[in-house]
Parts: sequence; structure tokens; C-alpha cells
Amino acid sequence: ESRYQTRRAGGRTRDWVIGSLSSAVDFTETEEGEEPMSTLYAELFILPFDWLTLSSYVEYEPQGSYVRSFRNALTWMPTELASMGVAYSEYQFDEDTDEAEQDLSFYADFTISERYKLHYQEHYDLNDNMTRLRRIAVTRDFHDWIIDVGFRESERESRKRSVGTYFSLTLKTPKAMKGKIPGVS
Repeated sequence: ESRYQTRRAGGRTRDWVIGSLSSAVDFTETEEGEEPMSTLYAELFILPFDWLTLSSYVEYEPQGSYVRSFRNALTWMPTELASMGVAYSEYQFDEDTDEAEQDLSFYADFTISERYKLHYQEHYDLNDNMTRLRRIAVTRDFHDWIIDVGFRESERESRKRSVGTYFSLTLKTPKAMKGKIPGVS
């Protein structure tokens, strides 16, 4: 990860550009046995103002020498209580096909109170001209843990419209542990 920071005279220091590069290895079962596959991930965030973020994400497959997916997003934060954004992404299944899934996403986050947040997300498939996924979620911060509860509506080629609920649980590192666990400060 790399960061470029700026500082105004007499003001605070803030990140202006953040970039990261990472890799993963996956062992996929094939007819010949297990075959290792590696993937490179690159992310770039440009934060020219406190209220605007430009981000880009790329997933590269070295074995096939092709870009599997990429995503470019623009996020606008008119206040500390709200953020809205739009993103364009493409996903290619393998290096042999030129066809890629193209997706346009809209998302918004609203802070209702110190403990509650509301999140809305919609993914529009540009190839088939239809909304593939819509999510609405509420986040509750319980100080040491966070719970997300949401409603999801999706539609895929293999089946018609499906609806459902989901939840996730995030545990926070206690303040007494910060600095004692590698990577947590």
C-alpha cells in the first residue's frame, strides 16, 4: 500500500492518493488434478477534496494474461451524514471470450443517528437492460460489534426474481488490544 498526503498551512494532514497492490493464490480442481491460479488485485483511490472520491479497482489473471474485472467509481459526500455514488464495472469470465458483463451501480449511505445507518444499492446490467440486484440495509453499531440487517431482491438468467433477507456481524477490536495485535493500530 502506498499513500500520498497533503497538508494545508496550519491545517491537518490528509490522504490525497492511496494505492494498493495484492495477490492471491487459488487451487482449482481440474481433470488433471489441482491447478494453482494466481490473481493480482490493484486499487487506487484519489481524494482531491474531503467530499469527493475517485476509485479504481482491477483484477488481473497472470496465467491467461487478461483483466478479469475492473471497477471505476465516483463517490460524493455532500455532508458527513450522507454519501452517494455511481460505479461502472466489467467482468470477463475467461480469456477466450471477448464478451464481458457490464454493470452500472448506484449506492447511497445515510447516517440516521450515532448508532444507525441506512444503505441503498442498485446494480443495473447494461447488457440485458435490467436491474440485477437491489439492496436496502440498516446498520446498528453496538460499540464492540456491528450488525447489518437487509433486504435483497435479485434477478438472474437461471431463475426469475428472488427476494430475501441477510445479516452480517462485525466484531470490533477492543481499544485495550490496539497496538498489541499486528496490523491493528
